[in-house]
Amino acid sequence: MRLNWDDINKISNVFPNIEELRAPYNNITDLTTPKHHSLPKLRVLDLEGNDIKYWSEVNKLSVVASLEHLMLENTKLENIYFDSSSIPFFNGRPIKDDERRGAEYDYIRKYALEWIKVKNTAEEKLFLLEHNRYLELIESNDR
Repeated sequence: MRLNWDDINKISNVFPNIEELRAPYNNITDLTTPKHHSLPKLRVLDLEGNDIKYWSEVNKLSVVASLEHLMLENTKLENIYFDSSSIPFFNGRPIKDDERRGAEYDYIRKYALEWIKVKNTAEEKLFLLEHNRYLELIESNDR
């Protein structure tokens, strides 16, 4: 349908009680959502196949407090990053601190050999671009 995010915002004014919105493979690149948006009950949002390049666009959806499921498969996201709180829920369930630490430890282990190979080489910068929180995770797990 070649919808963009402005079109979605206009549609939301017509259907304010919508709980599930699917807009895959449209022309959505920007996700600017007004602070007082018209999606108070939106739980599921499918944006698969849209040309969303920047994680900062996805972060704009934080004003939709009711959002539980976000589908972003086959988008053009160049990177994904989280602030120090990372995400409080995964697959609709709260993440416990011990689960988070365990997942972080698993991530460190998974890429440890690669890190050892590239550390103090010209390839280190490329590794850290791809794994932008790796050093932070190592330091926080050393405490």
